[in-house]
Amino acid sequence: MIFLKLIILLGILMLITAMFTYLERKILASVQLRLGPNVVGYHGILQPFADGIKLLCKQILFPKRVNKILFIAAPIWTLTCSLTIWLFIPLHIVEPLMQHDFSLLIIIGLQALAAFGTCIAGLISQTYFSKLGALRNIAQTMSVKICSLLCAICVGLFNNSFDIAKIADNHFSAWLLPIAYIYFCCCLAEDNRTPFDTLEAEQELVAGYHTEYSSILFGFFYISEYLNILCSSVMISLLFLGGYHFLFLSDSVIWLAIKILLVASLVFLTRATLPRYTFRQIMQIFWLILSPCAMLFLVAEMFFRI
Repeated sequence: MIFLKLIILLGILMLITAMFTYLERKILASVQLRLGPNVVGYHGILQPFADGIKLLCKQILFPKRVNKILFIAAPIWTLTCSLTIWLFIPLHIVEPLMQHDFSLLIIIGLQALAAFGTCIAGLISQTYFSKLGALRNIAQTMSVKICSLLCAICVGLFNNSFDIAKIADNHFSAWLLPIAYIYFCCCLAEDNRTPFDTLEAEQELVAGYHTEYSSILFGFFYISEYLNILCSSVMISLLFLGGYHFLFLSDSVIWLAIKILLVASLVFLTRATLPRYTFRQIMQIFWLILSPCAMLFLVAEMFFRI
């Protein structure tokens, strides 16, 4: 029974991830006054599946003198961590597949572990572009994870629990809006999204840590990125926007789906409108602005609880 649930969950995640790529391309096209995908399927809705088939059919290329085991293991590790997170996320009103009292902190830890795959991928590749992307990934992950952990602690203390299933039972609170904004910025940086996507800045690094990857191995990184966007949208909806609740109406998964779409659309619109920060600016933003603000909010919350 559990195995069947895992297969169904995997299929749903892959389908939603494919639709997220389509949604992003349509939103970007709308902002930039283009058509976007409009050939494969009705209004181009089958374009993500065509892209997936194309990746499967391409040849896997390996750089010279590369450790093939690590080269293959890196994207698999990243995708595995991105999928494991979903075992702890409540996708419906009943309990998630894996219940834990500290599931929120476990999710934060799994997101940090996923960064090891991208770091290994960049360091094991035989190009300076990939290695520079990996070094940026290490520095950015350390700064972002400290900030997101502070946000998670604030949410856990406010709800008297670090179990995301119990947190999702609570309604929207305006008190957590500053933390919601900080956590949203952390999610953008963790997911390598504009304006914090210097790990794969094409103007500087060609493609960053995955410059030497092709075919399905590149596809694993690509799927992981959009899985993380979906995960971030779900986390923000559950932690800060009331999850399945909406005003005084009955709880429904429809409310959660609407909130996820709104948050994901905001992520895509951010890519379409904001320019990329330099790496120095990103470090300053997280170390000198967002992390101290999250720490001050945590101290204030502890003070009021006393």
